[in-house]
Amino acid sequence: MMMFLCVLGVFAALIAFYYAYLLPQIDKMETDYYKVRQDISAIEDVIGGHRTAFEAFSDRRTPYDEIVKDGFLKPQRRLELAQTFADLQENLGLLNLRYDILPAQMEESEQAQEINHRLMRTDMTIEVDAFLDQDIVNFVKALKDKLPGHVRISSLSLTRRGPLDQQALEQISEGNKPLLVQAEMRARWHSLVANEDLPDADGQEAGLE
Repeated sequence: MMMFLCVLGVFAALIAFYYAYLLPQIDKMETDYYKVRQDISAIEDVIGGHRTAFEAFSDRRTPYDEIVKDGFLKPQRRLELAQTFADLQENLGLLNLRYDILPAQMEESEQAQEINHRLMRTDMTIEVDAFLDQDIVNFVKALKDKLPGHVRISSLSLTRRGPLDQQALEQISEGNKPLLVQAEMRARWHSLVANEDLPDADGQEAGLE
C-alpha cells in the first residue's frame, strides 16, 4: 500500500510538473518558433524585393550603358550646336543653312530623376538649300548622328527651287552646284542633362550656353 501511494505521489508530481512547467514552456517555445518563422518570412520577402530590384536594374544596365556611350547624357550646348551646323554645311556641301533654336524646355520624367538628371527638349526650325534631294537626306542622318540625345524630325517639306535646264547643266559642267531644292523642317531635340548642369539661380545656363 505504501509503495502504491509512493508511485501515485510520484505520478501526481510528474503530472503537476508537466502542467505547471513543461506545458507552459512548450507553449512558449511554439510561440517563439512561429515568431521566428514570421521574421524569417519577412526577411525572405525583403530579400526577394532586393533580388527583383537588382534583376530589374541589371536588365536596364545594358540599355543605360548604350545611351551613355551614344552621348545621350550630355548637356545641350548652343555654341557646340552652332559649330555642328557649320560643320554639316561644309562637309555635306550644302549651299545654305539657316536655323532658329527655341529656348530649351524641361519635361517631367521619373526615370531621369532617378539618376539625378532632367529631360531637356529643344525645338528647332531649319531651312536647307541644296543641289540634290540626297543632300537633304544626308543632312537629316548626319544631324541625328552628331547631336547627343535623340533628334526627331516632326515635319519636312521639299520645294523645287530651280529647273534642271540648260543653264543649270552648264553650271554643273563647270563644277558648280546650282540651287535646285530647298527643305524646311521642324526638329525636336531631347537629351538628359545632369542636375549640376542646369541653369543656376542667376539664370546662367551652365549646360545650355
